[in-house]
Amino acid sequence: MSKSLCFIFGMVAGAVAGYYVARQRCEEEIKSVREAFRADSEESEKTADKEPVVSPEKQEEIDYMNIIRNNGYSVAPDPTADDDMPYEITPNEFGDIDYEQIELVLFADGVLADGDSYEKVEDVDGMIGKENLTKFGHYEPDRVCVRNDRLKCDYEIIRDERIYPVAYEMMYPSRVPYDDEDAED
Repeated sequence: MSKSLCFIFGMVAGAVAGYYVARQRCEEEIKSVREAFRADSEESEKTADKEPVVSPEKQEEIDYMNIIRNNGYSVAPDPTADDDMPYEITPNEFGDIDYEQIELVLFADGVLADGDSYEKVEDVDGMIGKENLTKFGHYEPDRVCVRNDRLKCDYEIIRDERIYPVAYEMMYPSRVPYDDEDAED
């Protein structure tokens, strides 16, 4: 009887000691994670306060366009330009008329994909105009808005620092992002 009582007492004492040791380690881990998140959030707040770096030429163009818009005028369209070509619009103009609003993502490797399904956009020039992909930073550093009157769509293009295969695999872990034709290239 005394051996079984000692065994039960030892088992209970071990469980209690194990609980307190595990609890202490978990609390230390939680404290270190909180400190890491706090440091990360302070760093992100510091970088969020910084203004995006814009070249002097681009800043002059932006200032000029803002003066024109603030005085109630609009930038005159180029008479030689094709009316069916997509063109950049301000973020405030995005969605201000009854056009379909579509989000696209431009990945670091130059792939343009749908923002919801990550399906690649095949006709980039016909949909948004390739030259509009160079206009990041006119209004916002990682976003450009484009209107296509022919398709009656407003496109919001968000820049993503990941490459397409990594982002696609994160979104769809069980699918292969490329067809056989892409794999041969």
